[in-house]
Amino acid sequence: MPALLYLITPLIALLASGLVIAVIRSLDVLERESWWAIGLCFVIGLMTVIPAIVICLLSNIVWTALLGESAPLEMLQVTVDAPLIEEAVKGIGVAVALLLIRRQIDSLTDYIVYSAVVAIAFEFCENILYLWSRLSMPEGALLAWVGEINARTIGSAGMHALFTVWIGFALWCLIEGRGSLRWVGGIFGAVLAVLLHAVNNIGAYFSSVGDPATISAVNQAGFSVGVIGNTIQMALFLALIGSAILQDLHLLSKYGLALQQRLLALREDQHEAEMDRLQAFLNPFHHLVAHSRITWLLTPLARTSPVARGEYGRFAKAALQASKQGRQITSASLEVGLGLLGMNCDPVQTHGEAGG
Repeated sequence: MPALLYLITPLIALLASGLVIAVIRSLDVLERESWWAIGLCFVIGLMTVIPAIVICLLSNIVWTALLGESAPLEMLQVTVDAPLIEEAVKGIGVAVALLLIRRQIDSLTDYIVYSAVVAIAFEFCENILYLWSRLSMPEGALLAWVGEINARTIGSAGMHALFTVWIGFALWCLIEGRGSLRWVGGIFGAVLAVLLHAVNNIGAYFSSVGDPATISAVNQAGFSVGVIGNTIQMALFLALIGSAILQDLHLLSKYGLALQQRLLALREDQHEAEMDRLQAFLNPFHHLVAHSRITWLLTPLARTSPVARGEYGRFAKAALQASKQGRQITSASLEVGLGLLGMNCDPVQTHGEAGG
C-alpha cells in the first residue's frame, strides 16, 4: 500500500494543479493563452524548486552560525526564509518565462496568468514532497497523508499563485509602466508577494505548533491569522485580475471605436455588414463563448453570429497588440482589424484622434 501511495501522490498533485491552471487560464476573457506557452511556464516553474531548496538549506547554515544550535530553525525557515527565497526564485522563473514567450504577452492579464502557472508548478512539487514526507512517518502515515491532501490539494490549492501573481504585476509595472508607476508598482508588487506569503506561513506555523492533542491560545491565534490572511489574499487577487480584465475590455472598446471611425472615413456607401461584425467583435460574451467549441455549439451564436468562432481570438489579439504601440492606434493596426471586418482597402491617412 505505501508504495502505491507514493506512485499515486504525483497524480493527485498534478490533477489539483491542472484544475487550478484551467481556472486561471479561463479568467483571460478576450484571448486565452496557448497551451504550449502554459506548458513552458509550468516546466520553468518546476525548475525553480531545486534552487529554492538549496538556498533554504544554505540559509539554515547561516542562521545556525549566527544564532547557535539553539536557533528556532523551523520557525525562521517557515516565516522568514520561505517567503523571501521562494518568491525571489519564482520571480526569476517568471522573468525567464516572460522573456521566452514575450511575443505571446499582450496585457497585464497575460502577466498574471503566466506568473500564476510558474507558481502552481512550484506548488505542485512542494505538494508532492510534503505528501511523501507524511508517508514516511513511522506511525499514522495514511491518516497524515489524507490530511495533507485535504490541506494542500483541496483546502489551499493554488495558494502560491495568489502570492506570485504580484510578482507578475511587479514585472508588468517595470516593463510596461511609465514614470513613477514603473518603480513604485514594481517595488509594491514584489513586497506584497513576500508579505502575503509570510502571513500565510505564520498562520500555518503557529496554528500547528505545540502538542497536536491540544489547541492552545497560540494555535487559535495562528488559525485567525490564517483565515484573515487567506481572505485578504483572495480579495487582492480578485481586485488585480478584475482590474486587468477591465483594462482589456477598455482596450477592445478603444480599438473598436478607432475602427468605427475608419469605416466612416473610408466608405460613403452602406457598410452594415462590417458594422454588424464589429459589434459582434466588441461583445465580451461572444469572446467567452468562442473560447470553447462546446459552448459555441450550445449557444445560438453558432448560427447567428456574423463572425466565425476562430476570428474572435484574432480580433482580440489585434486590439491588445495595437495598445502596445503607443497611445495612438497606428494605421497598420487598423488595417488588421479592417481585414477581419471583411474589408480590403488601401491605407488612408490615419486620424490622429483615432486612438481616443
